[in-house]
Amino acid sequence: MYTEKKTIFIDGSSGTAGLRIYDRLAQRADITLLTLPPELGHDIEAQREMLNRADIAFLCLPDAAAEEAASLLNENSVEPCHATEIVEDSFIR
Repeated sequence: MYTEKKTIFIDGSSGTAGLRIYDRLAQRADITLLTLPPELGHDIEAQREMLNRADIAFLCLPDAAAEEAASLLNENSVEPCHATEIVEDSFIR
């Protein structure tokens, strides 16, 4: 049986919550993790690209930054049936 890997973007992966999520998911073979390198941490276009590539995005960001990140989701994604699921880190604290 073939199961496609899920792609997960952790926005804010260098913070406490982001590191904990990364550590737990990095061990799984059925997941591809996406993170931004520190030098691109505030690059809006890089963030937009990762958010729209991911199947699931964890927003480990302050509230205002998480709202801004969520607004970067492209309603007209390259894949017509692709939708990114958003998880805000206050749900997992």
